[in-house]
Amino acid sequence: MHVLVKFDHSELRYNIGMKALLIPTFDASLFTWRNGVGSCEASTLGLKPGEVPYGDGDYIDEFGPSVVMMLRNPKKGTECKFYLTESSCSGWKFESADRKIKAIVWDT
Repeated sequence: MHVLVKFDHSELRYNIGMKALLIPTFDASLFTWRNGVGSCEASTLGLKPGEVPYGDGDYIDEFGPSVVMMLRNPKKGTECKFYLTESSCSGWKFESADRKIKAIVWDT
């Protein structure tokens, strides 16, 4: 069961169960997409300086990486799970769980 808390451009998904998880879900149309890579600035997602665009994480499977962010396609209503691949002072890089697309959030 999930409880959704809505914000301007994102929502936090509380996973009710063994452990409470925070997995932010953002509108994929806020990203600029080219050749399977989406990018945007953190402020575009409604994040304040110092806030990170990812949550506690939820494992894809027991041997896989931790899902830390989701993007929702506003036209289709589908969601895509992402995991963090790189974190630096300039931003964060994510890869989809199926490894088909990537997302970059620039720290602004």
